[in-house]
Amino acid sequence: MDLPCKPADRLLFNASTIVTVGDGKKAHFWHHSWLDGEAPKNLAPHLFELVKRKNRTVQQELHNNCWILLLRGRITTATHLEELVSLWLRVQNIQLQPRIHDSIVWKWSTDGCYSTQSAYRVQFQGSYSRFRPDLI
Repeated sequence: MDLPCKPADRLLFNASTIVTVGDGKKAHFWHHSWLDGEAPKNLAPHLFELVKRKNRTVQQELHNNCWILLLRGRITTATHLEELVSLWLRVQNIQLQPRIHDSIVWKWSTDGCYSTQSAYRVQFQGSYSRFRPDLI
């Protein structure tokens, strides 16, 4: 089950993680930055607007080029076509590895694991200074 997420939260997630696709069962096709370090929704924003099922995994969308089939009949502009071809060129060489799980590594901790503390530290980096009671 996916939790609701604001656009700023997704941007923070993508900027804070390294997503490596193995079997494609964990990484989300449109939202995660699995394709050359970019999320397909950022590479093809006009196509993303056309997609109805936005939270499918890489595995689900790559199976029989499902992501393309779901766009059938929706491509109506030159921009749509350009983004489709550009995204298709990037995606066509992706080979899923059935016995290897996707990995999502958190950039802001030494062990690569997410923690609430590291997320808050990143979100508020530079926005406040340390409290110094001796200055009062």
